[in-house]
Amino acid sequence: MDITITVDITLGKRLQYVRERTFWIGWIARLIGLGLLALGIFVLNFDGFFLVLGVVYFFGPELLAVIGHFATRRFGKTYTYTLTESGIEATTAVSTTHLAWAAFKSIRQSHNSWRFGVSGISAIVLPKSDFTPEQAAEWQTFVTTAGLIKA
Repeated sequence: MDITITVDITLGKRLQYVRERTFWIGWIARLIGLGLLALGIFVLNFDGFFLVLGVVYFFGPELLAVIGHFATRRFGKTYTYTLTESGIEATTAVSTTHLAWAAFKSIRQSHNSWRFGVSGISAIVLPKSDFTPEQAAEWQTFVTTAGLIKA
């Protein structure tokens, strides 16, 4: 197996990945943000500290995406991933990294992407839309037969 996927990382895609990755935590942060906004407006008569803190919490996932997007711009916006029997090779404008399958804590698929969890907060996300139908079939067969995911 030798599947090569090229992904253009845009701010919109990064927002989608962060929202997917922080789904429950993101909603909890939003609720805390609303609580802080309500506290700042209704209880403390427009206290600026609580208003700013509430906005930061409410837009926390989006802020993480924007900060991550600009912090990693030196890598370029095009990432090339090669999926092989031994692991994933990720190539950017300035680096190439090979991760063996044993390096991943989890491999999960959602409706529109594959998520390769390296640690609790770090992951490689490959959109299913970037796979050709032949690549998708070959990849699905590999992960099932290799026991990387349950059938």
